[in-house]
Amino acid sequence: MAEDIKQCRPMKGWTIVVPRNFTEIDNGDSWQAYAGVRCVYVSFFWVADTNGAVPATALFATASSKLAPPFEADRHSFEEPGLNGGAQITQTDTGFELKGFTCVDGCVATCVISFAKQTDRDWAVATWRSLGLSASKPKPWWRLW
Repeated sequence: MAEDIKQCRPMKGWTIVVPRNFTEIDNGDSWQAYAGVRCVYVSFFWVADTNGAVPATALFATASSKLAPPFEADRHSFEEPGLNGGAQITQTDTGFELKGFTCVDGCVATCVISFAKQTDRDWAVATWRSLGLSASKPKPWWRLW
């Protein structure tokens, strides 16, 4: 039986899907949700250069280079028009950790998901993959004034 889920808005313009029983915490500059030993943490930052918003593909290339080599971690990635993401799952002393990111033009959202059971691996990947922009894009920080 599938888990009952809810769509959350961890940050302006971004959404992620987590189980309905997760407790949410808004830290102001980050967001987290947890239930038992499963925890999801999300933050984001804007990236611009002299030409404006850095393209998602460039942000993806830079962030991907920070992931562990494939022989050291279980790596995942996706590329869609205007939205790119990468993640790795590693074993920790208490279970597993997915460290991922999702890029759009001018913005990188980071996601860390902690879980104890190997059987939660697919849940962690699906949760990270659900991280994306809602229908209305947030205004880039350089256009706020």
